[in-house]
Amino acid sequence: MSFDKSHIMKNAQKWTSQGNIKAALEEYKKIIEKDPNDSNTLNLIGDLYLKLPDIDKAIESFLRAAEIHEKQGFNKRAIALYQKILKNKPEQIEISLKLAQLYEKEKLLGDARLYYSNAAEAYRKSGKKEKALEIWKKIAEIDPNSAEVYLKIAETCLQEKQIEEALKAFVEAGNRFFARERFEQALLAYRRAYEIQPESEDIVAGLVRTQLKLGYSDEAALILEATLQKQPFNKRFLILLLDCYLEMENPFQAEMAAIKVIELEPSNYLRLLDVVKLYLKKSDLAGASRALSTIAEHLLLSGQSQELYHWIEQILAKNPEQIEALKLLVSYYAYLHDEKAKKNTLEQLAEAARLNNNIEEEKLALLELIKISPHETQYSLRLQQITSKTEASTTVETAKSFDLVDFQEANSFHSEQEQSFEEFQKTFYQQSDVQKEEKLDEFVTAYDELQQEESNGYGELLYEEIQKQSTAEEALKSRLEDELSSVRYFLSLNCYDIALKSLSQLEEEFGQLEEIQSLKAEIEKNLIATKQQEEAVETQKKQPELDKKPKKIDTSELFEDIIEELGLEREKLSDSAADYDTHYQMGIAYKEMGLLEEAISEFQEAVKLTAPDDGTKRYFYCCNMLGICFMEKRLPNIALMWYQKAMETQGLEEEELQGLRYEIANAYEMSGEKDRAIEFFEQIYAINVNYRDVGQRLAQLQSFRQSDQEGKYSF
Repeated sequence: MSFDKSHIMKNAQKWTSQGNIKAALEEYKKIIEKDPNDSNTLNLIGDLYLKLPDIDKAIESFLRAAEIHEKQGFNKRAIALYQKILKNKPEQIEISLKLAQLYEKEKLLGDARLYYSNAAEAYRKSGKKEKALEIWKKIAEIDPNSAEVYLKIAETCLQEKQIEEALKAFVEAGNRFFARERFEQALLAYRRAYEIQPESEDIVAGLVRTQLKLGYSDEAALILEATLQKQPFNKRFLILLLDCYLEMENPFQAEMAAIKVIELEPSNYLRLLDVVKLYLKKSDLAGASRALSTIAEHLLLSGQSQELYHWIEQILAKNPEQIEALKLLVSYYAYLHDEKAKKNTLEQLAEAARLNNNIEEEKLALLELIKISPHETQYSLRLQQITSKTEASTTVETAKSFDLVDFQEANSFHSEQEQSFEEFQKTFYQQSDVQKEEKLDEFVTAYDELQQEESNGYGELLYEEIQKQSTAEEALKSRLEDELSSVRYFLSLNCYDIALKSLSQLEEEFGQLEEIQSLKAEIEKNLIATKQQEEAVETQKKQPELDKKPKKIDTSELFEDIIEELGLEREKLSDSAADYDTHYQMGIAYKEMGLLEEAISEFQEAVKLTAPDDGTKRYFYCCNMLGICFMEKRLPNIALMWYQKAMETQGLEEEELQGLRYEIANAYEMSGEKDRAIEFFEQIYAINVNYRDVGQRLAQLQSFRQSDQEGKYSF
């Protein structure tokens, strides 16, 4: 008898429609006996067993059909059958795993994660924690954005005494929650890790970053302060502590933290500008000026003089008489060699010091003005005026410091030691200064005793006379010394006219003392020598020029002036380091004067003395400055070469890399390669959307590119 599948199928369907399930099953079994891999018939058999109901036999048929589909590559059909099984028997863990694996193959990771999670929970409830842990780790592999699963991994590892694995999982959970801006969950994860291991750098950093995001800066600062007691030189913690103090709006603590950060890594000096900004917000101009002065040298020598000027302006806008800010402005103009602006600022500084009754600062400003304009007598006259006032004030204060009561409280004078006031007065002026002091004590004691016996007032008058004479002598002597010091200072500045005029006034007041005459002779000698030197120079100028070949400007003295104006001291370096320092600083000086060719030459010499892996940032600084110079010369392709070389420097901070990407984008834009410029601006934007004006620049370039494309394809 031949096998007719279609006839058998019709019979089975007829029995099913009549409700005779068993008869239908017998018909379908005939087909399976002939073809055991007929998955469709197995599915029908499973459905009929569910109607009986016989769940176990139904699941057995569904399972056989699903496995056949899976082998044949029909994953979606297999998934449908496995879901039927779970619907009728949910506790089948192995079926959940099969479904998860099939969904993973189909790249349906959300569904795969769901069934893996179901299986893991089932294993956990049944006490099979190792199996559950294995599955959670699998979920973590297939779903990089999953943070919750790491919490389950961490808790399970803790229960299994796998402490290191638990810590890693808590930190990973915190990191993933943080990346998704779910800061409350991130905080819980980091705190669980911190409770276990409070000294881990990654854990503390993660916890503090999250607390800052949530506004818990006070708590974050306490944690960091405690941690830094054990790790005082941890730069990462110090930077986070600085962020805490800034968030807390505590500028003084922020300033202290920033200084420590800069001591460990000088390239972080720009963080002090955040402190300056906070001081300004608090209207603490003294603090803002102090913080700014700490990094003024760095800003000037790194070519960021305009940044320094911006913040000085911010301070002076709030108070034009802020003395420290005016001093910074003097340094700024000195660095630029703008003598006119420097002089104007010194005049402002002197006036501000006068209005604030700050005599010392006014003196210093006046002395600098005398250096610049020695022939403008108003500065020296004002200097003499305030010097005289200072001396007079000092004399009065000294006189007031004598306390008559102290003398009157001396021990009683014994009768056998008495002497007449006439005898005392006669011998007193013949004594040395030391003896005068001793005799004066004796006199006061005698005066006390006689005051008790007779109150004729003579002793008091004599005491006052002696005291006045002694004080006047000391004051005159002190003033003469100060005046002579001022004359010597004018002599050192070659201000011979002012010096001689001052000496003439001293002669009128004190007479022809030896000190005055000696100093006068020295001035006249120097004056003659100076005139002879000037005559020699004039003679030389009249000679014809023999060599008209232009010479390279010698700015070594100029460079030294810059260093001196900034108040720096040159360190003693090794030969190569000294050579590098000389070339680099000369390059900075040339660039600030607008001598780009000379600056490039010096930077090129400096870069030969360093390397990208020498453990310093010197290679980076040189390459960066060369790039800046060539950009100013409108040679972007050469600038690109140097910026790319700067990128090779090892150990660069992210902020430095961002700066280089920005400059590279500028160079590509200048060279007309807008697509390349967009590429680098996008790299910056991906890391920090608020970096400089990158968002605006990127939008402009994309707009230009779109308009170019529209123009290209328009008809």
